[in-house]
Amino acid sequence: RDPHSERVEVPYAHQLQSGIVRALSGDTGRELWSADGLQRRVAPASNLAAGDLDGDGIVEIVAERWSGGVIALRADGQVFWECTSSQCTNDVSLWGELSIADLDGNGAEVIRGRCVIEGLTGQVRFCGTEGKGDNGVGGISVVADLDDDNIQEIIAGRTAYSSQGAVVWNFPL
Repeated sequence: RDPHSERVEVPYAHQLQSGIVRALSGDTGRELWSADGLQRRVAPASNLAAGDLDGDGIVEIVAERWSGGVIALRADGQVFWECTSSQCTNDVSLWGELSIADLDGNGAEVIRGRCVIEGLTGQVRFCGTEGKGDNGVGGISVVADLDDDNIQEIIAGRTAYSSQGAVVWNFPL
């Protein structure tokens, strides 16, 4: 076991109140840092996603912002980027599920329902126009290579999207 491992969590009293991302020491449980302040408040019932967004070998943490959109935090809790554009805030996602994947071999992306956000910049690559993969209060999607071409697709609800946002297939309602 790595004595320097860390655990990141969002403790909260109620799912309808904003949460604070906190990093805890893996061996003692001592708080290492907390991303407090209104700008960094997150939706506590949504998941955190962790991965190397900028290729430096250090993991960043991605969360749904309480005020809408997505926030990426560096390993020390400082803001790496925020996505607050209308594309990031149109689909409310208080209980959504973010994921991080390298869709096409060009670096990590953040997947949020039917939207793909560039991991390095926080800019929206695309938001799909059909199915959005939604549990009623947040986007949910799955990433997989559906056609064995070494480029992953995004399955959001009834729709599969290419890594560039084209509809691969759309199951009729």
